Formats: sequence, structure tokens, C-alpha cells
Amino acid sequence: EKTTDIVYIRVSNNGNDWHGCGRKYALHPTPQVGKIYPLEGPASGKTSIHVSGYGFFEGDLRCTFNGISVSAKSISSTEIRCVSPPQTNLDGPVVTQLIVSLDGFAIGHADFTYFPTPYLTSVLPSSGLMRGGTTLTLTGGNF
Repeated sequence: EKTTDIVYIRVSNNGNDWHGCGRKYALHPTPQVGKIYPLEGPASGKTSIHVSGYGFFEGDLRCTFNGISVSAKSISSTEIRCVSPPQTNLDGPVVTQLIVSLDGFAIGHADFTYFPTPYLTSVLPSSGLMRGGTTLTLTGGNF
């Protein structure tokens, strides 16, 4: 893992004579996105996505899915989490780019696949024995 460096600021009004003002400035490593997990989720959204990498320091962390931006939470300098927003009008699985940004600057991306949200219209039979073994017939779609 890369670390943050602290430097002291010096100023000059002629480019030749420098004055130390005692102010510190933090130089953070350039954040990098490694992997995301999971790689897919339903179109209804609400999938908690773990993004691994490094250099995730405090700031305005965001994840963007198909132009929809959501806030991200820094868990550590090597992990952030965000929740996928819902997507509409999916006829089948759609691969989108998840873009991670820090303070308005894109720092990495990964592919995330939305699939149509599964639904049930019936379950037959509607009950069974506690010991199990009942065969169920599920009717619906997107599964």
C-alpha cells in the first residue's frame, strides 16, 4: 500500500529567495481501482458494491452507473463501498461502466452488469410439509 507524504510549503516572491511558512501539505498517492465485488446486480438496484484498490482517502467519493452518481463510503485506504442505483428499461443483461471518482476526478472504472429483476407470479403448491421434499413450481420471469 502506498502512503501519504507530508511536505512543508515554502514561498517566494522573486523565484530566488524562499521562505518557509511552517505550513504542511499532504501528498496522497494517486488512487487506483483494483476490483469490484459483486460484478452484477438486479436492475432494481440496492446492490452493495465493494471496490478494492488503494489511495482512497477522505474526500467526495462517488460511484457513477450509466450517468447516475451515488455517494461512496471510504471503509479504509484500500476499500470503498457504494450502492447501485436502479436502472430502467432493461430487456436483458446490460453491462455498464462503474466509474469511481474522488473530488470530481475519475480515478478508475470497472464493468458492472445489471440484469432484469426477477419476479414471481405464483408458487404451486402454496404449502408443504416441514420435513421438506415438496417439489415447487415457480412461475414468473428473469430467472
